[in-house]
Amino acid sequence: MKNELRFVGAIAGRYAGLALLTALPVLLFHLDTLWLGNNIGEWSLVELVAEAFVLSCILSFARLARHSAVDRRFAVLVAAFFACVLVRELDALLDLVFDGLWQLLVTVIAVSALAWAWRDVPGTVVPMRHFLLSRQGSTMAAGLAIVLVFSRLFGMGDIWSQFVDLESARVVKNAIEECTELLGYTLAMVASAGYRQRRMRALRRQAVRAQPDLPEIEAPLPAAQPR
Repeated sequence: MKNELRFVGAIAGRYAGLALLTALPVLLFHLDTLWLGNNIGEWSLVELVAEAFVLSCILSFARLARHSAVDRRFAVLVAAFFACVLVRELDALLDLVFDGLWQLLVTVIAVSALAWAWRDVPGTVVPMRHFLLSRQGSTMAAGLAIVLVFSRLFGMGDIWSQFVDLESARVVKNAIEECTELLGYTLAMVASAGYRQRRMRALRRQAVRAQPDLPEIEAPLPAAQPR
């Protein structure tokens, strides 16, 4: 009975933590608009935290690639994908260097990662399948669907221009897109960190099982009897 209660408590704590994380975009939206008085632009709290979460995804899979040879090609591919996402999020900053820099960086990262993964297709596809079948894979899919599909459709200016004037519609559009993107990136960060921890635990268990049994300590010889 104690084990069942401990399991239920762990699951409840996990869902409570996830609920708090999903409330984070709304909290940051309030801080940006009501306290800081900005319009959820490039340097808003919502945008900065979203970029930090994307960076966290990169680091999670980069660490997995470093410690797990089995997952390496898949993990590098996912880390490269999120690196492209981060570069795209930083396009306004990179364009200060020269116009179109972010596009060049995304092309270099994507082509390099795909070429390296193509050198060993089974070594990329097999761990990818394991990830997609995991709970973290489902969470990642939901997060990316929010970022790539829902935020774009729900933030369309044509929808909001029916309720507010054109200038206000742009502000509303940006706010909705950025907040929903942050929600998606939050789920992606949770999935990345969770899968890395899961695989690292599995690797530690494999390492323990692979250790040879320690030899038995020989019993000490009896002391010589005095004559």
